[in-house]
Amino acid sequence: MEQITARVETELAEEIERRASEHDVSKSEATRTLLERGTEYAELENENKRLRNQLQALTARQNEHEELVEYVEREKSLQTRREERNAAPAWERFRMWLLGYDTSGD
Repeated sequence: MEQITARVETELAEEIERRASEHDVSKSEATRTLLERGTEYAELENENKRLRNQLQALTARQNEHEELVEYVEREKSLQTRREERNAAPAWERFRMWLLGYDTSGD
């Protein structure tokens, strides 16, 4: 183990002493524990940011897929109506045209 000497604010030194006495360890051990937890916290924050970005990208992708599904469903509906119109006899197609049979969607 390497030795490091550092100066800290009075409040931090008091916190280290309080934690050391609470857990019945030396100030050095309490300081090591706090430094390790700080490092773990920073790593967890980075992982949290990465996962949030991944979630955001997946949500955007899902929204794009939902829009695509809606578009395909509209197109299927239009295609069905076109097929109905094309299969109808001429007099029925004329009636549809005359009365404004809507082929542009619901």
